[in-house]
Amino acid sequence: MVSELDSAIDSQPALFAVFALLCRRMAPIHDAARNKNADEIDSLVTQDPTQLDALDGDRRTPLILACESGHVES
Repeated sequence: MVSELDSAIDSQPALFAVFALLCRRMAPIHDAARNKNADEIDSLVTQDPTQLDALDGDRRTPLILACESGHVES
């Protein structure tokens, strides 16, 4: 299912961009990374290590959001 979604996103980037704008999908780990909440990040990753690869509505990982927010130590 995920590979099918990735293929659809790659073939229709404009459609995905509209979808992302409408949904602004963001997992809790994205909020924690953006807000420099290292304890919350540790807790979420301990529960589910795949959270590190979670994509938000703009296809950014938590690491990218942390860096964009100037929180590289998170």
